[in-house]
Amino acid sequence: MNRSTLWTSLLLFVLAPLLGGCVDSVPDEDPRSLEASALGTGEQCDTIPANSTFVWGDPHVYVSSTTYTNAGCTDSYIVVVNYKDPAPLPGTYMSWADVEPSNALTCGSSRLRMLVWDTTTSPYVYKGTLLSTGEWVANPDPAHDSAPSGVCRIQPIKAEDIGLVPGRRYRFAMRAETQLFSTLRKRFAFANAPLPGRAGLGAAGDFASGWYMAILASSGADMSASYPWPTVLNQYRLTTMNARVDRGGDIVFQDGIFLNLTRSFTRPDHPNFGMSNADIVDHDGASLNGFSCPQLEMTSTEWPAPSYSYSKLIKGAAIGTGFTYCALRADNRSIDRLKVIRRDTETQLVVVGFAFDRLTARTTYGCTDGFCDSEARLAGQFLRTGALHAQMSATSFDLLHHARSCIEQNLQRSLPVPLSMELHGEDGNPPLATGGANVGAASNRIIVAGFQGIIQPGNSQVEADEDVRFDLHEAMHVYNRHFLVGTLPGWFNEGMAIQIGTRLTCGGDPRLMPDGWRSWSPGATDPHGVGSQLFWRLEQQYGCDVDCAADIWRTLVDQHGADPEITSPEIRVIMEARVGAKLSAIFMDLGIPYN
Repeated sequence: MNRSTLWTSLLLFVLAPLLGGCVDSVPDEDPRSLEASALGTGEQCDTIPANSTFVWGDPHVYVSSTTYTNAGCTDSYIVVVNYKDPAPLPGTYMSWADVEPSNALTCGSSRLRMLVWDTTTSPYVYKGTLLSTGEWVANPDPAHDSAPSGVCRIQPIKAEDIGLVPGRRYRFAMRAETQLFSTLRKRFAFANAPLPGRAGLGAAGDFASGWYMAILASSGADMSASYPWPTVLNQYRLTTMNARVDRGGDIVFQDGIFLNLTRSFTRPDHPNFGMSNADIVDHDGASLNGFSCPQLEMTSTEWPAPSYSYSKLIKGAAIGTGFTYCALRADNRSIDRLKVIRRDTETQLVVVGFAFDRLTARTTYGCTDGFCDSEARLAGQFLRTGALHAQMSATSFDLLHHARSCIEQNLQRSLPVPLSMELHGEDGNPPLATGGANVGAASNRIIVAGFQGIIQPGNSQVEADEDVRFDLHEAMHVYNRHFLVGTLPGWFNEGMAIQIGTRLTCGGDPRLMPDGWRSWSPGATDPHGVGSQLFWRLEQQYGCDVDCAADIWRTLVDQHGADPEITSPEIRVIMEARVGAKLSAIFMDLGIPYN
């Protein structure tokens, strides 16, 4: 490398983060020079044998290794495509398929690079170079995406932008790269549709004929018009395997099949509360717009994980070129038609088309409706529509903040995550008794069949906004789960929740549903009764009130919060230190292990 080239490279390195995010065409550069191609000196990219050839204009390649190279075209992967008439729809895209850069410097130094030749006749004609450089942008979807404040946008390259003509043959020399102190090759995909990322083009096409996208194996995709990106209705979003647990996904592609991993609701960060709540119904070879999908149906399942599915559920649908499916979106609001356009032989990459089919009868309220912030998150699903459920959801969201504030004033600790609640508002599942109250259950989040609150006589669930309430018992379980990460004795988990729910008044808040001490008789082992009796005896015999209980809880968190298992004798030692008395007799009387 000469001195001029060195200084040019250094200047580009410094400016890359500032100039990133665009796809540039450079048709006039000499492709054989290092400055133009960055693929090596004295290259033969236009003549050496290709890595892959496609005779019908339908490339579908996932370059999964980062060691690709060619002796005559350094650090490149070469594909030849015969473009038959008509040209592929919606286009030919090179997409970033590696781990997204995690900071602005690495992002601005990452790019996609494509050199193009027309090789229909000799001599071959160099068409130019296309570049797409990473751009560090603000996280566009913080409600659903737990990424840092910024994400890296590396726009896919569309080969047609350089002026391809149907009926001719083209050669593409490509590399995905990060250039910091050296050039690191990265994985990429080359297909008739873009590969979605967290911040970039999600799919290509139009509403009438359908949208198209590529999906990598061991990944999932979301379909939602409510995300701020992609900005066009019915586009997908790619989610990685480890991120799906948090954000959910409409479809999952793994081990050569569209897989419904689970329909259990695990977190309200995303309206489906889990990995994948979408169901896939198989069809036979129709065109993308040549069939219709069945309507959503309810299924009766065990509490507290109700499911919503098609009548013909296929949990693992095999993927083949031309296969068609129906997919229920994770938010359960609508159903889409799917068609596999192409699939590579290793089933590592599929190109799919999708089109909106129908709306369901379901209304979903959640993060996308503003019911998420740093303090609380709420998501609800209802078959019935109307402003009333939206208002009741808003009230529940407000009351989550009240519960959090009240508990944290007592515990003097702040929950490291939003206090989250799921509302499953079907017909009360399981059926609730007429009259009384509805509080739900909790572990790492609160789960409620319907709304928390007062059930008026003649109703089976909370039906009016003025009857929406909150309780502290279930919320306290969430604090136990997050601060005491190991196995916690049931009697302490329930006893602490009962103490908090019974004695805290939250300043006399009229929306609070107070808890109460549970009954216990000798020999009874139910953790609610045992835990309630122990905390009640501490209060009656030693004056250990709700503030004293909070001291015990904090000490337990400080000493054993990270332990894989917390034992009853360890808790006894902490309680004895706080009340200044031996408690072995009480523990033994209640049947709790004490040594």
